[in-house]
Amino acid sequence: MYDYSTLVLFGVETDSQSIQAPSVFRRLVSEMEKTLGEGSVRLRCRGDVARPPRPKGGLLSESLVNRWVQALPNGLGSLEVFDAWGDGDPPARYGAIGVLSLVRTDPPGVYSAGVENYIVLAGRESAIRDVFSRFRAAARDIVNVLNVVSGFLEKDIPWDVRDGRLPSFFTNMIDGRAHDVPTQLARAGHWMSRSVSCLHKGNILLDAHCKVTPEEIPGSIVTKVERWGRHIYIEMAKNPEYDADFRRAAQAYFNMLSE
Repeated sequence: MYDYSTLVLFGVETDSQSIQAPSVFRRLVSEMEKTLGEGSVRLRCRGDVARPPRPKGGLLSESLVNRWVQALPNGLGSLEVFDAWGDGDPPARYGAIGVLSLVRTDPPGVYSAGVENYIVLAGRESAIRDVFSRFRAAARDIVNVLNVVSGFLEKDIPWDVRDGRLPSFFTNMIDGRAHDVPTQLARAGHWMSRSVSCLHKGNILLDAHCKVTPEEIPGSIVTKVERWGRHIYIEMAKNPEYDADFRRAAQAYFNMLSE
């Protein structure tokens, strides 16, 4: 129905870069509000905590953020920010931050794929001007706020995909991105600091994700390589999600999950 750009980043909790630290939490909420809000757009929020009481949702405001900060000692679950969310009509602007749960695997074991928190931004491309570029700029700021180990930027994707086996159900949902990717890696026994599950139009990686020095990847595969401190932003020449031949050629330069 609509095409979206998305940003998804995964991080590891540290004393100075915990998503549950009040200063970090405020900074991330402010980043979501700055990136998603424009002009007269009013954003709402809702969320959950590990232990009650849970702050009520409502219009995003300084007083509401203060109530969420006061609830952080109860353990943050997630906080979602969005403009409007009607029945069957997903929001044009969406953001989420949260703490990831451990994944129970078979054979028995508990893994988290080496990540513990996430931030998601999603914007309808018809509603937010230069949304992909805005999200890329936001990512460059956020990697210095969170201890990010990997992430990606998507372009021209739907909010969800109808499940062909169960017509009333949907898969590949934008608001499920942050849970689906580490779950897939965890069940395969991989760590997100070393393995890439899928390549996207934009990729926020570490040197360990690459088989070669990123600057050595040929121009037929990548059009942009930027060093953001210890992070590397790699933008692909084509969208790997929609070009299988290009995707196979690009994967030769990265440590992929399937290997």
